[in-house]
Amino acid sequence: IRLFVISLKRAARAEVDQMLSQIRAASAHCVEAEHYNRHISWDQAREMRDAGVTFASHALSHNLLPRLSPDRQQRELTESKEILERELGEPVYAIAYPNGDYDEAVLKGTRTAGYTLGFSTREGLFEVGSDAFTIPRFNVHGHNGHTAARFKCAIGNLF
Repeated sequence: IRLFVISLKRAARAEVDQMLSQIRAASAHCVEAEHYNRHISWDQAREMRDAGVTFASHALSHNLLPRLSPDRQQRELTESKEILERELGEPVYAIAYPNGDYDEAVLKGTRTAGYTLGFSTREGLFEVGSDAFTIPRFNVHGHNGHTAARFKCAIGNLF
């Protein structure tokens, strides 16, 4: 599955959409668990905000930003920020780039849209003097987050 997902990330958007349609059609008979929620509601987001959670953008449609036209890139960056700010009633300063993908045009568009931080999926530590629009991070998965010791090793860049 992982290799399939990686190959889809390299495919043209039309091919991705076609494959997703096929997957949805093939799995139409599958029933989601009653407790399964795909997204949180705006009320839940506001409740989380009130409890101290800070929200960031992830673009408007999760398209890989470097593959989009400049106009579409800017729309993805700007509208996502505007919607979050309107619904949450507070400024949004950061974006986590979909799939962690960015290029110079995306970085420029991110600044133009008014963000002050950008998160990639590059693993590593943020160091003084690093670009605030290409912040690395550690992804927490089952293999590195199911025990406190493994989690500490992961964020300490020990494995």
